[in-house]
Amino acid sequence: MWNPSRPRGALFERYERALPRIRRFRENHHGTYFERFIGNGNQLDHIIATRVDHSNYRRSAYQLAVFDPGADHGNWKQRGFPCLHQVSFVPDSRRGALAVFAYYPTQTVFEKAYGNYVGLWHLGQFVGHEWGLQMTSLTCIAVVAKATSRSNVQPRVQQLLDELQESR
Repeated sequence: MWNPSRPRGALFERYERALPRIRRFRENHHGTYFERFIGNGNQLDHIIATRVDHSNYRRSAYQLAVFDPGADHGNWKQRGFPCLHQVSFVPDSRRGALAVFAYYPTQTVFEKAYGNYVGLWHLGQFVGHEWGLQMTSLTCIAVVAKATSRSNVQPRVQQLLDELQESR
């Protein structure tokens, strides 16, 4: 969706036009991370513009919040979205580098982690491009990393998980 030769606003507009189709997928029923980043005041555009305008060098300002207590606190056992809580961007202008950090209270490794990490990598490349930096690292912190949310994990995968647990 992102074309680096176009203004960043074009990405936001394109995504918002595609969002009704994106939300039709069962996995996106409760929303998407990018939707949370650009909806309700567009926090992504805000942090990009804040650095570009050189009006704010406070590193703590370069964070995207995902968790929305009004929408996400509920009395259900498992909702599936969002598993990501926040994303932080750490620019290093001397090296021309950008590090991205993502915090997950819980992450299901086999079902969601890889796709989430690819999306975060692309997000970091986008922010780096807008800031004139090269994304050099992505660090994801999962407080609780679960193999899967499914109870019928394939026997070989379960055996591998058991062996890994024993080797600790």
